[in-house]
Amino acid sequence: MSTELEINDWQHFSSIAEQLDVAAMGSVSYAFRGHANKEWKLNPTLLRNLNLENKTIDDVLEIEKRSLAEFKSQAHLHINPNELSLTKDTVSWWTAMQHYGAPTRLLDWTKSIYVATYFAVTEHLEEDGSVWVVHVGSLHEKMNSLHGSNTMPKTQTEIDANYFSNDAPELLIFCNRSSLSERMIAQQGIFSISRNVLSNHEEVLGQVLESEPNIVQYKKLIISAHLKPLFAKRLRSMNITAGSLFPGLDGLGKYVKEYVQLS
Repeated sequence: MSTELEINDWQHFSSIAEQLDVAAMGSVSYAFRGHANKEWKLNPTLLRNLNLENKTIDDVLEIEKRSLAEFKSQAHLHINPNELSLTKDTVSWWTAMQHYGAPTRLLDWTKSIYVATYFAVTEHLEEDGSVWVVHVGSLHEKMNSLHGSNTMPKTQTEIDANYFSNDAPELLIFCNRSSLSERMIAQQGIFSISRNVLSNHEEVLGQVLESEPNIVQYKKLIISAHLKPLFAKRLRSMNITAGSLFPGLDGLGKYVKEYVQLS
C-alpha cells in the first residue's frame, strides 16, 4: 500500500484528521510534520547542512561535538538565565540549539495536524506541500522489538554511551522537550531523534512502519499547490497563524505577510 495520499479538498483532509486518535493530556498518539515542498525529505538539519562526501561517522560525530561546544561557549551571552539553568545534558542542549536555528540531529514535529498543515501551505505557494503522519506508539513498539529499547537515556553518561558511538543502532524515537519556550508550547512541538547520527529518519520510518486496516501508522498527505491558499484561510479561521505560532514581533511580521498573501 502506498505511503502517499493525495488530498482532494478541505473536507477530505478534515475527515482524515478526525480519524486520527487524540492522545490524553501529556502524551502523544501521532506526530506530524509539514513540508512546503512535498519533495523535501525527513532529514535532520545536521545532515542537511553537512557535506557528507568522504566523511566517516567518526568525522560527523566529531563535527557534532565541536558544534555543541561552540554553541555552549557563547550561549550564556544570549539565552535567558532561567532557560540556561534548565539546559544541562547534551540532549537538552541540542533542543536549545535546534530552537535557535543551529543544525542538530533532531527533527522537529508537532502533536497537531493543523499546525503541521500550516507549515505545509503558507510557503512555496507554487509547490505541492505535504504533511507527514506517524503513529508514535507503533514506532516505539517496533523499536523495542528490534533493539530492546524505546526510551531516552536519562543521565549524561548514558547519553554519551548511546549517542556518540560509531556503531550506534538506528533506534529512532519521539520525545517531548524537557523545557518549553513560548513558541514550542504554541506549536505543540516534539522531536524525533536517532542514536545513529547518520540516520535518515524517512528511511527508518519507511522500513519499520506499515499500513494496517485499523490504524494509520505512517502516511504522507499531499496537498496540491492550488489548495494552499484555501487551506491557509481555513487555518486562519481556526486562529492557526504566524501570530499564534510565533509569539512576538517576528510572528506579527509573518502574520501581516500572510494577510497580504491571502487578501
